[in-house]
Amino acid sequence: MDDGGRGLGELLQRTVAELEARGIHDEALGTVKAGRSFGPIGTSTKILSAGRAWRLGVLLIDRDARLYETGSVTRAIVPLRAVTNRSPEAESRRDDRRAAARGNFAEGEVVNFDYSPIDLSAEALADGRGILGLQDGAIMVRWHATDPPRRLDAYLADRLSLLDES
Repeated sequence: MDDGGRGLGELLQRTVAELEARGIHDEALGTVKAGRSFGPIGTSTKILSAGRAWRLGVLLIDRDARLYETGSVTRAIVPLRAVTNRSPEAESRRDDRRAAARGNFAEGEVVNFDYSPIDLSAEALADGRGILGLQDGAIMVRWHATDPPRRLDAYLADRLSLLDES
C-alpha cells in the first residue's frame, strides 16, 4: 500500500470479501428525514433506510467498498417513558430511537446515521485534513484528531481480529 493510495481499492475490496466470508453481521445505514408541519397537522422525524455497512471503529464500509466516517448510532426501538433521566441528552437519544423505529427498521436493529462519505481521491488523501491521509506514501487513518495516525491496512486487520473475538 505504499503506492500513494493506488492499492486502496484492492484493500477495501479484500476487506469486504473477508467480512462476507466470515459472515460478520452488518448494520443499517439511515438518513434523517425531518418532520414537517402542515398547519395543525405534522409528521414526525424519521430515519429512512440508506443501505447496510459494517462498522469498523471510526469507519463504515459497505458492500461496494465505499468508506464512510462513523457518525451517530441508535437502535430502532420505541423507548418507554423516562422517569429517572429526563436530561436533554437522554431525551435526544430517545428521539433518535423513535425516529429509527418510525423508519421501519426491525425492532432493536442498530442504525448508523449522520455518517459522512470519505473522499478517497488522491487530492483528498494528500490533503490529509480528513480521517484518512497519506504519510510517507502510506494511507493512514486517524481515530481522533489528537491521536497519532495509523496505517489503514493495519487498522483494518486489527478491527477484523476484534470481530473474531466478539
